[in-house]
This record gives sequence, C-alpha cells and structure tokens, in this order.
Amino acid sequence: MQADQPFSNRRERIGRTLGLLPPSGATAAFAAELAVEQFARMRQRLPSLFVVLSLVGISAMLLTPERGDSTTRYALPLFLFVASIIRFFHWKRVRDADFDPGQSRRELRRLMWMGPLMVALGSGWAMINFLDASQGERPLTIVLILLCSFAAATALSTFPAAALFALVAGLAPITTVMVIKGDTGMWVVAVTAWAVAMMTVRLSVCELRDMEDNLALRHRLRDQANTDPLTGLSNRRAFDDALGAATESPCGGPEHVSLAVIDLDGFKLVNDHHGHGVGDDLLRAVAARLREACPDGGMVARLGGDEFAILLTGRPPEESPVLAAALRDGLAAPFLLGDLRLTISASVGLANIPDAARDPESLYMQADLACYREKVLHREARKRAA
Repeated sequence: MQADQPFSNRRERIGRTLGLLPPSGATAAFAAELAVEQFARMRQRLPSLFVVLSLVGISAMLLTPERGDSTTRYALPLFLFVASIIRFFHWKRVRDADFDPGQSRRELRRLMWMGPLMVALGSGWAMINFLDASQGERPLTIVLILLCSFAAATALSTFPAAALFALVAGLAPITTVMVIKGDTGMWVVAVTAWAVAMMTVRLSVCELRDMEDNLALRHRLRDQANTDPLTGLSNRRAFDDALGAATESPCGGPEHVSLAVIDLDGFKLVNDHHGHGVGDDLLRAVAARLREACPDGGMVARLGGDEFAILLTGRPPEESPVLAAALRDGLAAPFLLGDLRLTISASVGLANIPDAARDPESLYMQADLACYREKVLHREARKRAA
C-alpha cells in the first residue's frame, strides 16, 4: 500500500503537468474556466494547422517516388489533404463561437486523439516513402513529417498531453526507420528531432502554467473587487450584480427574491466611545453572526458603514419574517470583544419580488424604506423610555 503511494503521487503530478488533471487545489469553477480558455486559444490556431496539413498532403503527392504504389502515392496524401480542408472550414466557422465548459472539455479530449491520429497518418506515409525513396529524396520526406509534427504540437500546445501525443505519433515511426535504415547523419537528425520535441512539450507545459497563473490572478482580483476588505463579506458592487442577476427572470416566476436590509442601531456610540478599532472588531463580529443566520444559498453583503443586506432567491416569502426576527435576536445578544461587553440592536427592512417590487431598484428601495421606518420606531421607543 505504501509502495503504491509514491507511484500514485507521481502519476497525479504527470497528469497535472500534461493538463489531464486540474491544478492542485483548484475549484470546479476554476477548472471549468481553464478548460474554456484552453479551448478558446486552441481554436484560434487550428485553422492554421489544417492549412499546413493540407499543404503537406499536396507535397506528399508530389514527392512520392514514381515507383511507389498508388496507395502510398495518392490515397494517404489525398485523404490527409481532403480531411484537412474539411477541418479547416469547420474550425474557421466555429473559431469565435461560444463553448460552455462541458463542450470545451469534450473538444479538448477529442482533439487529444484526433490531432495525433492525423499526424500519424502523415507519419505512416513518411515511413513508407522513406523506405522507397532514394538517398536524395529522403531528406524532403523527413522535412515534411517534421513540419507536420511540430505544427500540430504548436497548435495543440494549450493542452500539453495533446501536443506530446502529436509529437510521438509524428516522430516515432519515421525516426525509428531513420535509425534502422539510415546512416550516422540520419541518427543525429533523429536525436535532434526528439530533443526539439521535448523542448516543445516543455514550452507547452509552460504555456499551460502561465494560463493557470493568469487565471488565478484574475480570480484574486475579482475576489478583491467584490469583497469587503474589513468583514470578508460581499461588497456593494457584488451585491448589485447579484441583485440584478436574481431579478432577471420574469416577475411571477417560480422563484421568489427576498431582500433584508439591516442597519445597526448604536454602532456610532461604540465608535465614539471606544474608537474605530473596536468599531471594526464589532463589524467583523456582526458579519460572523449574519453569516450564521443566513440560510443556505443566501448572500450576505456589507453595503457600507453599518449597513448590511441579505439576498435570498427561491425561498418561500413566509420565511422572510422568521429570518428578520432571527437577525434582530442574534444581533441584540451582547458582543464580547476582549474585556468589553457591547450591546447594540438592529433595524431590519424586508421586501420581496413579486409582492412588493418588480425590479432591483424598487426592491432595494422598498427594503431600505422598511428598514428606515423600523429605525424611526426604535428611536421613538427609546425617547419614550427615557
């Protein structure tokens, strides 16, 4: 069991290096976005690849010795030429199309085998032609299959496994024949071709790593742009985006959208008496309680200052008053911050679609207005008590 562990770890490292497995620690969303970007880049290169392969097919028909049989001379090169033209127009048509993550993954897997298969077809012709050709004709055959192999590896380089398989399919047959049937010069060319192939695979791996690093950086910047740095909650920008997305469906649809706007009562006194450091600690503690109170699938956001919001989609409207009561009770409990025992309260305003509003702006306005009304009632109650 212990002996199998290093092998398993090594296999995983190889799989990640070649792009067969997602990066270590990557989320499903990250892996999906990476697949879309890999395929998007590859789509831009595939038309050029099939132009090269079609030219290789024409050249192969012209370079095949007259003594070669008709299958070697015409059938294989002609098939490569026709297939390349068909694939050129296909990828030219879909080059700028939108593919979802599932489609992108399927196309990447398919290309991992289809690309090397077409290169292997050219390599098979090259191996047969090499054996039939004269000493003067052999270098041209080698040049053609090297062009074919490295063009395929370059086009497929966003997926290192596909680039590697294309190089193996293209170089293995012809270099084997070169070593067995060729002279010392052919041996040197074969070794050099494999050295360049390994360098090409290394560059492909580096390209994938750059894509992963750039994507991770974009995710970090996106998180920073949508996260409140003090509390770690979603910020106003992320809240506005989520609110707009949640209310895009037609009113009266199967899902309800509920919004709770929370405003802290007494927070200014804490800031004035204990300083902004304690006020910041209190806001973080409030954020933690709001997270605990928020139902699954809900969004908690800090809108600014001591104002927060909870956005719920697809929840029954009758749950909103229950949530509001839980929020008031939860925030009314004392906060223990070091040696301090602080007590505040909260005003909670509720609104939902489609009962109280029909668009994001009116939904927020109604919830904010309800929060303000409750805040006024709390203020009047404190005055009467005083």
